[in-house]
Amino acid sequence: MSSNKLEYKVPPPAPTSRRVYVLPVELVERIHAYGFDRGHPSEVSAVRELLECALKPLGYGGGDV
Repeated sequence: MSSNKLEYKVPPPAPTSRRVYVLPVELVERIHAYGFDRGHPSEVSAVRELLECALKPLGYGGGDV
């Protein structure tokens, strides 16, 4: 008998992982402006920096991004 219960499974470690997130236009515009002002080559680079800065103080600091 199979279970209908969904379980979250941690994906295997990988050097990178691709995810797609739907964000409000206003937030994407802010990310773009931040990245442009800081000289990031892409919005992805800006988001990586923002996430790293936000997560480190909470104890979720990672390696190099």
